[in-house]
Amino acid sequence: MDKSVKNRIFIGGTFAAGMLSGALLSSIPMSQITGRLIGKSKRVLLKERRGFNVRVEKVKRELANPLPDLYKATESLSLSEEELFRG
Repeated sequence: MDKSVKNRIFIGGTFAAGMLSGALLSSIPMSQITGRLIGKSKRVLLKERRGFNVRVEKVKRELANPLPDLYKATESLSLSEEELFRG
C-alpha cells in the first residue's frame, strides 16, 4: 500500500475513534446524538440532491440544442472588404 493511503486510513480511523469516544463519554443521551446526526445527514443529502438535480437540468438543456448558434457566436466579429480580400 502507498504511504499516503496508509496515512489517510490512519487519520480516518483516528477521527472515527475520537467521535465514538466523544459520544460515549458525553452527558448527552445517545438517542439525541444519533437524532442530530441523522437530521444533519438528511439536510446534507437534500442539499446534494438539489445540486445534482440542477446539474441534470443544465445537461438536459445543453443536450436539447446540441448545435451552437453560429450567428450569435460571430455577430460581434467585424470584417471589412479590405480584410476580406487581403488574404
